[in-house]
Amino acid sequence: MITFDNLSKKFDTNEVLKQVTFVVPSGSIVSLVGPNGSGKSTLLRILLELESATSGKALFDGQSYTEFSVNHGVGVSLDTMIPHPSRRALDQLWWVAAAKGLPKTTCIEKLSQVGLGDVSKRRINGFSLGMKQRLRIATALLGNPSVLVLDEPVNGLDPEGVLWIRTLLQEFADNGGTVLITSHLMSELEQLADSFVFLRKGIIAEQLDRVCLREKYASLEEAYFRINHSRSEG
Repeated sequence: MITFDNLSKKFDTNEVLKQVTFVVPSGSIVSLVGPNGSGKSTLLRILLELESATSGKALFDGQSYTEFSVNHGVGVSLDTMIPHPSRRALDQLWWVAAAKGLPKTTCIEKLSQVGLGDVSKRRINGFSLGMKQRLRIATALLGNPSVLVLDEPVNGLDPEGVLWIRTLLQEFADNGGTVLITSHLMSELEQLADSFVFLRKGIIAEQLDRVCLREKYASLEEAYFRINHSRSEG
């Protein structure tokens, strides 16, 4: 379980997160939804201890990211994580795995799992955007984590790739894993996530599970625009 408890963040006088509180239960997929500048990336960076909060806490089962990841594992894929273009896919994954004390055979297994087994020796600068996305997911899956934190994991994937990652994440959650995800692809998020946390200008504008979303709005896309436009006009 991931818990955000009255989390706030200021950069000088600019408050980018304001008392954000919500929970990502174990065995669920929760999506952060919001426009650019809403605070999604900052929230993830604080959770992963890449930024410090001004106040409040972000915890994994009551522990910090560093404490929790030692024994349980947290798979991370951020949009800012760019692999070295001159490396081969296997070498890139092995570079990460070695730091975790994992054998090279694990890298081969994960590349096969994400559909890159046949191109493991190709250099990354020859990869399509979708292939690079699959490599990022392979990196997140190293060490068999119990939690996945994924920033725009669907970006660049073709329809087959979108179906693949949907199945992957649903199976991960069904087996007790916890997933926190962001994406701008509303139609895909609506099929994937169990619940949605709408961020706007650093505050939670609304929280809805999938059932409540469908009772209140025609689609996730409609919810996104109505929530943001109503707040901006109000």
